[in-house]
Parts: sequence; structure tokens; C-alpha cells
Amino acid sequence: MNMEPPLEASPKEKFDTLFGLLKDHYAGLFDFEFKNVTVLTLLLGWTLASNDARSFLHTHRGIAYCACVVVLLYAALLLISIWKFYRRSLLAYAQLSELGYMPTEYFRMRRIQPFTVVSFTLLNWAVAFLISAVILFT
Repeated sequence: MNMEPPLEASPKEKFDTLFGLLKDHYAGLFDFEFKNVTVLTLLLGWTLASNDARSFLHTHRGIAYCACVVVLLYAALLLISIWKFYRRSLLAYAQLSELGYMPTEYFRMRRIQPFTVVSFTLLNWAVAFLISAVILFT
């Protein structure tokens, strides 16, 4: 039977790992939001520019309602994903703070702020509702 003590990372290794995670979550959220707002913007542009699509959706109201549900469900899933980025960022920040290897001022700016979560969520929902309005009322 092997009685070696379990391996333990040094405080510097822990800090480097956690700080890397914190930076990845921060950059990942902005990348994620940019890509998904691009998708929503393309959908909005398509619904505004395509007369054939608007005519089809106006004629087939059931499909139009389903399209609205899909767009709003997409926005809800974006909210869940943004919230996960935020929670992971908070967890990494809390672990870095608890580690005490460096002052929190060094890594505080890489923590995802609540304002960012709220503004991204509002942007996604605003565009999703705008797409739904275009689908239903034009």
C-alpha cells in the first residue's frame, strides 16, 4: 500500500491557475456575447430585409409564433450562459482572495461585474423582443 502524502500545489501554482481561469472567464464572456449578439443582429436584419420571409410569416401565423418562442428561448439560454460565466468568475475570484497570495487589487479588474451581466442580458432581451415584434407586427 502506497502511503505517500497527497500532492499539494504551491500557492504560486494555485494563484497562476485561478488567475488564468479568472482571465479566461472574463475574456470568454465578451467573446460569447459578441458572437451571440452577431447572431441576433443577423436574425433581426433578415427579418427586416426579407420581404419573402415577412410575407411567409404573416401568412403562417403559427410558424411566426413558434419563431418568436424560439428567439425568446434563445435569449433565455443566453441569460443562463451569461450567469454561468458570472458565477465561475465569482468563484475564481473568491478562491484567489482566500488564497491571499497577492492583494485583490491585482486581479479585481478581471472579475466579471454585475453591471456587465445586466447590460448583456438587457441587450440580448431587447434584440430578441425586437425580432419578435418584427416577426409579429410587420
